[in-house]
Formats: sequence, C-alpha cells, structure tokens
Amino acid sequence: MSKFKHNKKRNIGIIYELLLRHMSNALIEGDKKSLKYATNLIEKRFNKQSEIFKEFRIFNAIANINSTKSETAAALISESKKSCKFIDEKKLEKEKSQLIHDINYYIKPKDKNFYHRSLENYRDLGTIQVALNEWKKGNKGSIKKSILIEEELISLITKEKNKTSYEDQVNMLKESESNNLVYKIMTEKINNKYSDMSNRQKKILKAYAFEDDKNKILKNTLDESKKECLEKIENFQKINENKHLSSKINEVKNKLNSLSTDNINDESIVKFLTITKLIEELEK
Repeated sequence: MSKFKHNKKRNIGIIYELLLRHMSNALIEGDKKSLKYATNLIEKRFNKQSEIFKEFRIFNAIANINSTKSETAAALISESKKSCKFIDEKKLEKEKSQLIHDINYYIKPKDKNFYHRSLENYRDLGTIQVALNEWKKGNKGSIKKSILIEEELISLITKEKNKTSYEDQVNMLKESESNNLVYKIMTEKINNKYSDMSNRQKKILKAYAFEDDKNKILKNTLDESKKECLEKIENFQKINENKHLSSKINEVKNKLNSLSTDNINDESIVKFLTITKLIEELEK
C-alpha cells in the first residue's frame, strides 16, 4: 500500500493486532499483570457501545472475508461504505487518542517493541484503514482516491488467504468476558509456542495467566487434575505387582495429597504440570 499514507497508531486493525502480539508475549513470559492490563484495555476500548467497535467491525469484515468473487467484494465494499456513515468521527478520534494514551503510558514502557513488531499483512491493514478514512468523509472525499482504493480492496478481498473467521472474532468482542476473549484469540499462539505440552498442561497455564482473587478457574482446574491423578494412581496400584514400584507409588500419593491449591505460585504450578504428565503416562 504505497500510494496512500496513513497514521499507523490510528489504524485500528494494526493496533488491535499489536495488542494481541503483546498479550501473546506476556502470556508466554508469564507476565500476568501486563496480560490482564492489555485484556482489560481491549474490553474497555473495544466495547460494543464505542465508535472504535463500530469501525473495528467494518475493518474486520473486510480483512477476514474469504471470497474469490469480485461481486461479493463489491457488495461488501458497498455495505461497508454505508456503515461508515453511522460512525461519529469526532468521538472515534477521541476514543483512539485515549487508546493510544493508554498504550503509550502503560504498555509501551514495558514493551519497547510494541509499535515495531513486523506484521505480515501490514500493507493490507493499511489499505483497509485508508479506505475507511476516505469513506467517513462522505461527499467531501475524493472520488478518484476512493476508486483507486476500492480497486485495491477488491484485489485484497479476492486473493487467496487463510484467515480467522470474522464472525468468531466479533462475537467474542460482543459477548465475552475478558478471559473468554483471550482464550479464543490466544489458543493458536499458545499451542504453537508449547507444541510439546499436553492439553491438560496448556489448560493449567492458561488458567494461571488469569488467576486472581475472583477467578476460580485455576483452582478448579488444579483440584480436578489432582483428583484425577490420585484416582489413576490408585487404579494402577491395584494391578501393579512390582514391590519396589509399590513403595514409589505410595511416595507419589503422599506428595500429591500434600499439594494445596490455597496458595498458588510458580513453584506449585510446576508441580501440577508434572502431575498432569504423570496422568498421561498412566493412561498409556
């Protein structure tokens, strides 16, 4: 997208993607404070009453549609142009300024690379934002510029691509709690990072990332793992005929019984990750 310039920090698609990248890194690095702040920031600034959300819906519809038909692309562009008329530009710019302020003062100081991460679809995201900016001008916009941009959009929409369902993402934004939003978006990223970990272990890590005084997900997850592991060990003990192994089994059971979910920290999480591995070994 070399013909038209735009402000990257006011490109709602780019900022949203950068926030996801930041959240992914925070989750992988175990920085729960940064993760929760970014999650809450998305929930706050992209709430369904905001002008940012209105623009994001349109933006994401264009970015994620899968169609090889130019007629479908043209229809989407037409509907998107109509939807832009319902965006309050002054409120939108104010909301974007507030979002940028929050990022600059609370995220960027800890994440120096926030604005400098490479995005494979950067040019496409730029094209979409330039189109939205032009459409929001209405009759004051340039007809020639709109035609050129829309030609680029048709090419963008109809090219072969593999994208996350638009409806899935928007529905999460519409109706989610913070944790559900992150679970949905981050699953693929976490699975790639922890490809050698089991589903049980990933579940514990995800729950631990959001652990707080009001969240019972983590405690329930750990209690279930502990109970399941004890049951499988007892079943194994019934069929085991190795005396040496029997003494080891009792030792493991004692350690499992001593595990508490009342005071959860990094050390106890490592222990629970270990017992989930034991469960899988017993299932073989």
